[in-house]
Amino acid sequence: MSTPTLGRDLRRPALTGFAVGFAMAFVATFLALLLPLFESLHPVLVPGAVLLSPLSDRMADWNGLLNMTLGGIANGAVYAAVVVGVTVTLNAVRRRG
Repeated sequence: MSTPTLGRDLRRPALTGFAVGFAMAFVATFLALLLPLFESLHPVLVPGAVLLSPLSDRMADWNGLLNMTLGGIANGAVYAAVVVGVTVTLNAVRRRG
């Protein structure tokens, strides 16, 4: 399979993973404010927040919507990387079998 075809094949999983991760950041944060269960699940559902922890001192002065958007972008990037990794792994297993 040529590289342009592989890139086209991975575009959909990357965009899907990013969209799910971006939305998950907002939904999980909202539910964490309401329910104790989701408060404990928040670090698992929003792993992108760890990427922003070095900026936490500066982010404390920023607008909440900006913080949520940056968190959603970071979380979307993590989800996209995971979905693309799983897709590449599954495609490699299918070709062998």
